[in-house]
Amino acid sequence: MALVLSPVKIHWYTGVTLRVQLDLAYGLPAFEIKGERYFQSLAIVNYIARTNDLYGKTAEDQLKIDIIGQCLHDVASKLPVFAKDDKKKLDELFEKTYPPLLKRLEKFIPDKGFIINNKVSLADIGIFRTFEAVSDMRAGSLDKYTKLKRIYEDVAKLPNIAAWVKKRPKTEF
Repeated sequence: MALVLSPVKIHWYTGVTLRVQLDLAYGLPAFEIKGERYFQSLAIVNYIARTNDLYGKTAEDQLKIDIIGQCLHDVASKLPVFAKDDKKKLDELFEKTYPPLLKRLEKFIPDKGFIINNKVSLADIGIFRTFEAVSDMRAGSLDKYTKLKRIYEDVAKLPNIAAWVKKRPKTEF
């Protein structure tokens, strides 16, 4: 199954607004399969991972992927979206808040290869995406977390990921 994801840009001051507001009763993002719409980003991501061999083979693989995903949520939920230039907040985030989270996360990463059976999984892609955002806040923030940095760099080199990063729309977030 070839999977094509298309970004949707929401323009709040255009005619798209009404449709988006109606959809907000269910939530965004939305995902459509055979004419039926589904909502909730985590459910959509997990569905895509399961149907594209990115969710491991065993219950233990899936447990590890879920644990890493929840650790990544902990990291991402701390990102100060509108405080990129607030040095004090960023210093606290990168010097006090993140170190214990990142140390815990590194325990799940092997010394070489991808996390689950040396095959790319949702966990690896999640690390790439989360730390792409973290690195946007502070360059070099992954340098002392060598396992995380290696996973980030290995995923960035995957041909489809590299192509997408090169052509994707530039956004504020």
